[in-house]
Amino acid sequence: MAQVLVSDSVDRHLRNLPGIIAFFFLFAAAGCEEVNKVVKDVKSEVSGPPASTPQPETPANSAPQNMAPVSAAPAAGPTAAEIIAGFQKLSSFDITDADLSQLCSSAEAGKTITKIDLTGNRQVSKAGLAQLASLQNLASLSVTSTDLSPEVLSAIGSIPSLVELLLSSTKTDDSVIAKLTTILRLQTLDLSATLITPASGTSLSQMRELNVLKLTSTSCNDQLVTMLQDVPLRELRLDKTQITGAAIPELLRIKTLEHLNVDFDNVPGIAWKGASRANLKILSVSSTPFGLDGFQAIKGMNSLEFLNVYAAGLVEHKAADVFGSFPKLRILNAGSNAVTDVGMPEFFKGLKNLEELHLVNNRKISDQGLAALVGLKKLRLLDVYDTNCGQAGALALKAKLPDCKIRTSSGEY
Repeated sequence: MAQVLVSDSVDRHLRNLPGIIAFFFLFAAAGCEEVNKVVKDVKSEVSGPPASTPQPETPANSAPQNMAPVSAAPAAGPTAAEIIAGFQKLSSFDITDADLSQLCSSAEAGKTITKIDLTGNRQVSKAGLAQLASLQNLASLSVTSTDLSPEVLSAIGSIPSLVELLLSSTKTDDSVIAKLTTILRLQTLDLSATLITPASGTSLSQMRELNVLKLTSTSCNDQLVTMLQDVPLRELRLDKTQITGAAIPELLRIKTLEHLNVDFDNVPGIAWKGASRANLKILSVSSTPFGLDGFQAIKGMNSLEFLNVYAAGLVEHKAADVFGSFPKLRILNAGSNAVTDVGMPEFFKGLKNLEELHLVNNRKISDQGLAALVGLKKLRLLDVYDTNCGQAGALALKAKLPDCKIRTSSGEY
């Protein structure tokens, strides 16, 4: 009986089990909501209501203001040192008007520039050259081997500070020379291989500070030379020009003249009569009909230090034995003449101040002839290339003159 009662009790509880489980789920859900509510209440009490961002007060009568955009500071330009460094890195071919403009726009950079080389340039214009007038210390300008027109080159006349101007192998003509007369301090002017004519002598004669004038390979003639009488020239180069012997007396009247080149000109030796009284230190008459008359004419020129008589008709004759009459002679070029072993002691023995002796292409000089030079204690260079001098003679002389470099066809000793 008791067993039956237990079973009934168990059955009754099992029948109520689904309800009990549902009750617990409902209680748990209600508990979670209560917990969340409590947490929210605590947070509210601790932090209070959310703070609002205060807004700036605007005066009642003021108009709304618009904020101007902030602009970036302009980039700083290059310093004078940077401009100079950049310009100096440019090759003469690459310089443009813009480069010259930047250089001239900086007063500080401009003050440091004393020399500009535009050799071979094809980019600079007349406007670019004209800007150089602002460079107050620009003393030297080279536009050698450029293709600039005479009109463009004329702009150089606006650069008053120039002391040296190199215009060789350009289209410089008489109109350009006329513009250069405004450069009052000009001392050196190279017009070699330009388009000038004898008429340019009028402008050249106005350059009263000119010391060095190079007219090589131009149409310069005797007429132009006569216009240079009052120019204080120290150096004048007339190689490969149209001058004749008539120009020599005119040249010798220029008392300041110390350096004269007339190589490859048709100037005979007789034209040099009276030249021994000149004050020339350097004379070059290479490849001219100088001959015995010329050697006799210059005999006793006490000031002479450099003499070039290459292919000038030097022969072994008493009249040509003049080198000993030049007490200051240091450099002598007597190459490509008719010098032999016999003439070596006659011509060169006793030249105690001689430092360089060039005897190339005198093929009748041999090792035997070199023995005549042992007394030239100051000799530092002997060039006997393309002669019959060889190693044996060179070494024998070297033993006597250990400080002398000897150049032969077989080598250098």
